[in-house]
Amino acid sequence: MADVTRREVIGKLAATAGVGALLTAATAEASEDGKPESTHSESRGSDLHVEYGIIRKPNGGEYTVKFKREFSGPPTVLLTPYWHDQGSQVSYIETLVHVSHREFRGVSDNAAENYYVSWVAIGRKRD
Repeated sequence: MADVTRREVIGKLAATAGVGALLTAATAEASEDGKPESTHSESRGSDLHVEYGIIRKPNGGEYTVKFKREFSGPPTVLLTPYWHDQGSQVSYIETLVHVSHREFRGVSDNAAENYYVSWVAIGRKRD
């Protein structure tokens, strides 16, 4: 039996089992030191397009994520803070300030070398 990477599994789940399985399985890839690495992946179903990833956020303020493929319209975007090995809650809510078929922008004053934002964008694929 061939080894399958977590990214391949998440892509297959998103394409075949639906969004619920994707959200259950979506976890960050870790480097050798255990810290997450920034990622950006996608999966396509018959009419559904899903992109997901994690970004490191060492500075407060606004950030932009450009989608690999355009959605037919603005997708639903979910943001989740992840403060690696901190054992504490974040001070500010990650807030979406713009969503289009090409990108989204988020903002917060949360920032640290070990602070990340996980995201999932779900919408209709562009024809």
